[in-house]
Amino acid sequence: MAEHFNKLTAANFQLALPLIPSETSIRATDELILNTFGVVIPSINIDQEEVNWQGAKIIVPGGTITFDAFTTNFMVDDNLDNWKVLFDWITYINNNYNSFVGDYNNYVIDSSLRLTDNFGTQTRLITFKNMWIQSLGEVTLSQREGEPVLECNATFSYDRFVVA
Repeated sequence: MAEHFNKLTAANFQLALPLIPSETSIRATDELILNTFGVVIPSINIDQEEVNWQGAKIIVPGGTITFDAFTTNFMVDDNLDNWKVLFDWITYINNNYNSFVGDYNNYVIDSSLRLTDNFGTQTRLITFKNMWIQSLGEVTLSQREGEPVLECNATFSYDRFVVA
């Protein structure tokens, strides 16, 4: 049976962040869509343990499952609005001055990585549960095909992800 093979292009995945806890602007209810150009779906791991079985030692799954951090590279808009939203979120969690890490439930969200085919039809949805921003990278100004482009990366932590 022949299967259709679709190569993903930069326009075929996007990170959708719903209401960010630190947002207070008029657009606070808008979903933030990051124009991503580099995404790595994080790895997952099951802890293992060694047990004795019939005089031998074997490795079996045990303990918990862990999810690695989620990092994405994205294009920053000309006013740095999307970068500022993420900046406000990370300083909402801890601004290193008068606001330190508070109640976990006040700064986590569920977000989605949407994968689409070349016709815009969603093919996969990866939902990150209880996600919060862990790191916001530097903004890089570069030239691509003669036009200035602002680029940044962000790393997020979360409890788990679900693939649909």
